Amino acid sequence: MKNLLSIIALILFLISCEVRKEINENRFTQKDLPEKKLLKGFKYAYEGILNPNGILLKDDYLVVSERNNILDLKLHVIDVSKEEYLYAKGKDGIGPNEVNLVYSMDDVGEKNMIWTYDVEQRKFSKFDISNSELLSEDEFRSPELDYFITHATWTSDSTLLGGLVDGWEKFIHITKEGTLLNTFGSWRDNLEYYELPRGYKKEELDPNLVSSLFQAKIRGNISNGVYVLAGITTDYIEIIDLKQGKSKLVIGPVGKMPDFEITYHLGYQMPAIKGPVKIQYSDAFVGETSIFVLYVGMDLNKIFTSRIFQLDFDGNFLNQFELDYPILDFVIDEKLKIIYGVTADKEPNVVTFKYNQ
Repeated sequence: MKNLLSIIALILFLISCEVRKEINENRFTQKDLPEKKLLKGFKYAYEGILNPNGILLKDDYLVVSERNNILDLKLHVIDVSKEEYLYAKGKDGIGPNEVNLVYSMDDVGEKNMIWTYDVEQRKFSKFDISNSELLSEDEFRSPELDYFITHATWTSDSTLLGGLVDGWEKFIHITKEGTLLNTFGSWRDNLEYYELPRGYKKEELDPNLVSSLFQAKIRGNISNGVYVLAGITTDYIEIIDLKQGKSKLVIGPVGKMPDFEITYHLGYQMPAIKGPVKIQYSDAFVGETSIFVLYVGMDLNKIFTSRIFQLDFDGNFLNQFELDYPILDFVIDEKLKIIYGVTADKEPNVVTFKYNQ
C-alpha cells in the first residue's frame, strides 16, 4: 500500500511539473519599450576582485565569482550592510571539495549556504559563506544521463532544471540523484519565429546547431516556480512557469538571428557566426512578481551601455533602466530596490544602482 501511494504521488508530481506546449509569442522593438530611466551607479574598489563573472545576494552577504584562474579566489564574500570585503573561498583544483570553475551560483534556501556549478566537471559544490574555509562543505556531480546538460539551476533543494543541447528537447527536470521527472520544450519551436540567414532551410539544421544559436543562462525563483532564459546571441526571452505548466516567448528588440554559416566539428553541425559576435542578453533575475533582463546588444570589444528591462510574468514591459556603468551580471534586492552588478570595464568591480519602480 505504501509503495502504491508513493507511485501515485510521483505521478501527480510529474503531471504538475509538465510544461505544456504553450508558446505565446510576443514581439517587440525599441519603440515598444517604456521610457528610459537613467540610473547612476556607485562603484566599489574591493581588493582581491580581479575578473568577476557573477554575483549573488544571499542573506547578509554579497558573493562575487571569478572567471577561470589558478588562484584560490573563486568566490569573494562581502558584508552587505558594512560594505566590507570579508574573505575569499574556493580552493582551485579538481580534487575533493575543490573548485575549478564557477559557472553559476544558486541560493537553494539554506541559511548562509550557496551552491556553485562547474559545467566542465558537471560538479555542484556547496559553500558556507559565513566562514573563510576554502573548501566546499559538500559536492556532487550531475548524474550520468542520456542527455548533455549545459546550464542548470535548482527548482527545490533536491531537484534541478537543466538546458539540453544534443537533441531537439530543450529542458530536463531531474532529481539530483538522477531520477528523470520530465523533459519539455523543443528547439524547433524557436525557429518558427526567425528568418534563417543565407537561404538555409529549417530541415537542414541539426538540433545541436539550433540549440547553440539559442543558448542562454537559466535563472529562476524557487519560491514562485518561475524560470527565465534570455538569449545570449539571439534576442529572445523565455518565461517558464513550472507550477502552472506553461511558457511564453518574448522576441526582440532586434528580432533577428545572427548571420552564420554551417560548419562541422567532430561530425557535429556548428554555427560559425560571421562578423563580430554581438551579445544580446547577458543575464536575468527572477523576482517575486516580475523578471529583470540585462540587455547589451553590442560587440563586447566596444564600449557599450547596459540596460535592464523589467517585465511581468506575462511578458509585459514595466520599466527600462539605463545604467551609467556597463555590467554583464547582476542581482537585485527588491525590498531595498538596489541593483548589484559586476562591471565590464578596465578595472571590474562591484557597482550598485538604486531604482524606483
